Amino acid sequence: MNAEDVRNLMPKKTDEIVDEIIEKCAELAKEGKEEFTTGNYDFGSNYTLTKKQEEIIGKLRGKGFNARQRVESNQFVMIYLWVSWAEEK
Repeated sequence: MNAEDVRNLMPKKTDEIVDEIIEKCAELAKEGKEEFTTGNYDFGSNYTLTKKQEEIIGKLRGKGFNARQRVESNQFVMIYLWVSWAEEK
């Protein structure tokens, strides 16, 4: 293991996370999809957004995405980040 490997273990910065999310959105857009959901980046762990999660959502919105945390209560509670790039009707 070298220094770069150890740096990669550190928590990611908000901009890095936003870039990763946008890359995943781009992959899905190539398949004709218009939204992305994930429980990663701690979005699946808590009802209350952390400051970092609020920053992620704010930066995605600043880039023109519709983004928010969604909570669905059925038999189980599902908490996740939802991002869409579909044109609003």
